[in-house]
Amino acid sequence: MEKVTIFAETDGSVRCVYTEAVDLSEIGKLYIDRASHVEFDNLAQCWVVTWTEASEMRHSDCAKFLTRTEALQWEEAQLIAAMAKAYESKRGV
Repeated sequence: MEKVTIFAETDGSVRCVYTEAVDLSEIGKLYIDRASHVEFDNLAQCWVVTWTEASEMRHSDCAKFLTRTEALQWEEAQLIAAMAKAYESKRGV
């Protein structure tokens, strides 16, 4: 079973990295922002993770990987860590 990390806000909204492991529409209406792109760089011959302007990671450098799986795993870990940090700072943890 896939692990899903969901952050609940005081206004009742939730934040997470999107996954189909959980039917998020059961929680309520979905609002989804793209946080990153994982694309193959033909010149460098590697997978590259870049952040969108909407992402909490937008000021971070891109990252390069030999496999798409490694890129996706790193991307998810970075996004969850950024959400956890933002969640904790809102609560003064």
